[in-house]
Amino acid sequence: MIAVAQSVVPAGVAVLAWAVAGLGMGISYAPLSLVALAEAAVGGEGTASASLQLCDTLGVALGTGVSGAIVAAGASIHWTHGTALTVAFAICAAIAVAAAVAAVRLPASIKVKVE
Repeated sequence: MIAVAQSVVPAGVAVLAWAVAGLGMGISYAPLSLVALAEAAVGGEGTASASLQLCDTLGVALGTGVSGAIVAAGASIHWTHGTALTVAFAICAAIAVAAAVAAVRLPASIKVKVE
């Protein structure tokens, strides 16, 4: 998306990029919920589910808000929309990399009971 924002590649590539991103998100949601509920203490499934929903909602709200603030700030300092979007996408990418690095600390295998 950074390349699309900088007009380096055709805008049609954005459709493909978001399709891949959407597929990845769709594939990850169900296992994430399964693992969170499987790791919850007995009787704490509601708390785990609520925490998962809260993190999901806060992530979307903060990501959208911060990205929007960057675009608005960019307009006030006379950046092009492409430059402001590039900065916003780059920050989002850096956060994603940091989260992936932090995820390395998670257990290698989590045994899920299916009853």
